[in-house]
Amino acid sequence: MLLSILIYFITFLISCFACKRYEVLSDYKIKNNEKNQKNLKKGTVSVSISNVYCLFWAILIVAPPVLLATFRGMDVGTDTQTYLKIYNINKSYNILEYLNIYGTYRHDVEIGYQQILHVSYTLEGGYNLVKCLSEFLIIYFFWRGALYYHKKYGIDTGLCMFFFYLLEFTYGINGVRYGIALSLFFWGFQFVIEKKLFKYLFCCLFMMLFHQSLLIAVPFYLLTLAGSGFLKKYRKLLAIIAVVIIIPLVRPIVELLLPAISMFSSKFGSMYASSIDTSASYGFGMFIVVVPFLLPLIKWSDFTDSDSGWTYIMFACITFIPLRLIGYYSQWLIRLSRLPEILFCVLFCGLLRVVKRNRVFWYSYTFILLLGYYFISVLIEGSGEVYPYVFDFTNYI
Repeated sequence: MLLSILIYFITFLISCFACKRYEVLSDYKIKNNEKNQKNLKKGTVSVSISNVYCLFWAILIVAPPVLLATFRGMDVGTDTQTYLKIYNINKSYNILEYLNIYGTYRHDVEIGYQQILHVSYTLEGGYNLVKCLSEFLIIYFFWRGALYYHKKYGIDTGLCMFFFYLLEFTYGINGVRYGIALSLFFWGFQFVIEKKLFKYLFCCLFMMLFHQSLLIAVPFYLLTLAGSGFLKKYRKLLAIIAVVIIIPLVRPIVELLLPAISMFSSKFGSMYASSIDTSASYGFGMFIVVVPFLLPLIKWSDFTDSDSGWTYIMFACITFIPLRLIGYYSQWLIRLSRLPEILFCVLFCGLLRVVKRNRVFWYSYTFILLLGYYFISVLIEGSGEVYPYVFDFTNYI
């Protein structure tokens, strides 16, 4: 077990260190843009060398986690065997053939992921290439999203990546399709902040090519209403009200909608057996998981005084309350809480940047919370079944 922990965390730290180095080089290039342009006109190679360094660190950001995911054993990850079966069933269809049969059999998947299967099959890369391409998309889009938040808010991209590894990396190994869609959501949330509706809707359609449940990401654009008019003036009060009233309303709303939801999809059929009786225990999840994650909201003014975009991020994080509680009614629904959960990577990075007092406390709190979350959920509870880690270099054709 200790060896597995070392494998994972060495991989995480290499990627995060490379991310920080890329950030430093990128900032240097921006600050010295005029000088670089002059050097370029003179025929010097300083710009190209800088680009080579950036490329080197970019590769080092992505390569370690991608290689770790690619050459993991078939027992690493709850659904790894299932995805191998899906690959063998769907790999030979091109996009037109697949569109003709989509939705007619049990092991069909979204078109975007199916095309990854087909490309891997066509290139004779086998299932290992599927794992490689899937993890590349997960890491790449999250990293590009982190770069946006760095340029916008000055957050530390290395820290942001580390928080991602603690919160979401394990799920990406297990629920691959949703992991890709989740990273796309993280990257695409910039269009909510910038109020670019059509780009965000296009991004949502792109997400749904990998997991159809990301249709729920569309209403997140309504958060932009919190930054305009009457709502802008009272947004802090609205946030407090939302936190207070959502908790008691979740259960009766779910009970009311339960029959309709279960009729809508067979995936929710099991909700009848476990929903009402066991949902009373969601108090544990509420106080142990939700409340600690939302504690940075007490620094609301420190965030929103610098940029109103933080309002959208913080309201999005508040949706962690209903989505997490709804997850106690169904194992399938719990994944929806990962949409706001991934934004906590930005929220905690922003917190560590804006706080002026008690910085030691907030740094300690953040790392204890996120490391504790990782070790309790992943190691002790066995979420995702990624421990122990074993290498497997077999090419599953």
